[in-house]
Formats: sequence, structure tokens, C-alpha cells
Amino acid sequence: MKAIITKQEVAQAIVSLKSAGKKPTLQAIHAVLGNKGSLSTVQKFRSEIEAEIVTGRDSEEGLQVFRQLWAKAVGEGTTLKEAECAESCVFDVEDV
Repeated sequence: MKAIITKQEVAQAIVSLKSAGKKPTLQAIHAVLGNKGSLSTVQKFRSEIEAEIVTGRDSEEGLQVFRQLWAKAVGEGTTLKEAECAESCVFDVEDV
């Protein structure tokens, strides 16, 4: 019987492999875990971890925060550009 592994152990193995510049394949993860657990369990946990990462990137709350920050940055950029233009675009009435 194979030793039981946890999702946390799989996540740590993935981080360890990526930190070493290696691809977290099933066999590589399994080796980091000391060949504990079954490959099907490693696959299941790896898939769950990858799904959580993707979900975290695409969360509606995250997108909303991004949109708010982007709008603020655009607004501030526009204000700065208008101020810069106002300073450099000043001309005398006589020039018109």
C-alpha cells in the first residue's frame, strides 16, 4: 500500500520544482514526494491546484479591482497630460 499524500505536499513539491527551474510533471512531483502516494492522486491534486490558480486569476472581484485601478490611472494620466499641455500650449493673444 502506498503512503498517503496531501494536497499541500503536492503544492509544495510543485513550488520546489518550479523554483529549481524544472517542469512539475507527475513523475517529477512523485519523485520529490519520495515516491509516496499514487500517480493518480498526484494527478488529481495537481489538477485541483492548477484550477485554483486559474480561478484566482479570473475572479470577478479581481477583475473589478483591476478595472477600478485602471480607470484611476487613466484619469490621473489624463489630468497630468492636460496640465502639461496647458503649460506648454500657452501662447500670447498677439500670436493668434
